[in-house]
Amino acid sequence: NEDATNCAHVTNAALSAYQQSDWSSAIQHFGNVLTNYATLGDTPDLLYMKSQAEYNVGDYYGTISDTGKILKSYPQHLEAYQLRGEAYFRLNEMDMAQKHFREGLKLDPEHGGCKEGHRLLKKVTKNDKRGDAAFEKGEYKEAIGLWWGAMNVDIEHLAFVRPTLLK
Repeated sequence: NEDATNCAHVTNAALSAYQQSDWSSAIQHFGNVLTNYATLGDTPDLLYMKSQAEYNVGDYYGTISDTGKILKSYPQHLEAYQLRGEAYFRLNEMDMAQKHFREGLKLDPEHGGCKEGHRLLKKVTKNDKRGDAAFEKGEYKEAIGLWWGAMNVDIEHLAFVRPTLLK
């Protein structure tokens, strides 16, 4: 069957690109497989790999969209909760990130990825809120120190760092 042969070829190209960390090509090939040859019920692993590739190129909205599709069909997919939480974290949508890390932890309280994501999120938000409170009290040096502490958790987290620098 020509469709099966084409599907296998495109799937192999997607997997090869993924293994080589060629994220843009992987996204393109996974998209082709998922659109033209597969149904979600059969391919959560391919959709998850596409989501990871999207995350690695900074397409956090694509990651959120695709992990949402996975969770709709597979509501106990722990890695999808983790990846979705990480994408929301990168977009500085801390409440949504926290929600997804907690959902994963409800299913498995010892899930390392969700625990680590939740820990980092709490560290950032705690210092940020404490910095805001110090600023409100006129304790500007203290506020700046706390904000720097929050930013230094992950200085490359630009969606958080940029607005914090403007405080």
